[in-house]
Amino acid sequence: MRNLTSRNGSFAIGPSSPGRRRWKMALLSCIAVVSTMLVTSSCKADPPWRKTDPPPTPPAAPEAVAPGTVPVDLAKVYDPNGFHKDVTQDQRIHVHIDFGRVFESQGNFEAALSEYQQALAACEHKGIGRSRSADEALAHRRIGNAFDRLGRFAQAELHYKKALRLSPRDPKIWNDAGYSYYLQGRWADAERTLKSGSRLAPEDVKLKTNLGLTLAAAGRTKEALPFLSQYSGDAIGHANLGYLLAATGQVELARQQYLQALALRPSLDLAHRALAQLDRARDAQAVAAAGQPAAPAVITASLRASDDALLQAATKRIGTPPPRHSNFAPPSGPPLSGP
Repeated sequence: MRNLTSRNGSFAIGPSSPGRRRWKMALLSCIAVVSTMLVTSSCKADPPWRKTDPPPTPPAAPEAVAPGTVPVDLAKVYDPNGFHKDVTQDQRIHVHIDFGRVFESQGNFEAALSEYQQALAACEHKGIGRSRSADEALAHRRIGNAFDRLGRFAQAELHYKKALRLSPRDPKIWNDAGYSYYLQGRWADAERTLKSGSRLAPEDVKLKTNLGLTLAAAGRTKEALPFLSQYSGDAIGHANLGYLLAATGQVELARQQYLQALALRPSLDLAHRALAQLDRARDAQAVAAAGQPAAPAVITASLRASDDALLQAATKRIGTPPPRHSNFAPPSGPPLSGP
């Protein structure tokens, strides 16, 4: 090698002329080998620390579904509880029943009766079966309730009998029919009916309480007391008896029952107020008999409202029997008749 640069100034290695070609060939061979090694190393798999997760595979498109549509599970198309375009007979019946109850709670018994009668008419368009019998019995029972509130007891009795033929094991029908007899003063019919209901539902509070009220109104106070005391204690039972006796004109017996109630529970405020009211009524009667003007009774509206609120919270469908002829008015409200 004489020099390292060529004539044109480019870099040259090796001898100048005869061996130059051999050096060039050797150099080219080396370059080819190095290139091959680089290509081969690039084709090898990456080491484990350089591996990356492959991109997720997109879900396969559902078969036979056109673009822009949503697949539907045909097994879930029918929903029996879903919205129905048309009102069913069941819905029609219970809507009328619910409206009737609203009117009844507002004291509009004629409107309630109309709704219950429409419910009964809707039952006639329903297919024959156990469900129709239950709905029809319910409609007859509610109609009987409305007639009771209107004092039309003969018509109420007809509907209670129809309800019992359709659903003879429903204790609610027996209770309401017995209560209807109780309102009419038909003690034997009321007792028989309420006892029939109690055999079907031995723990029903309303049946037992109404039975106790019936026995007390019939003068069988000793038999009535266990029924009236079963769920609320002896003090309340005696106070209930006192109220019923006062309502039927048996004032002295009523006073004895209230005194027994206070002996068992001295703090029973309702019994205190009832005794005070009976005393004022007795004094007013004595003054009237002597030909002098009677002092006005001091019974505030707030006390009456308090008694009524307690009663409504404590019992349902508990009333008083028709009073006998008497100059004494019963206390402003009966005591608690149940839990």
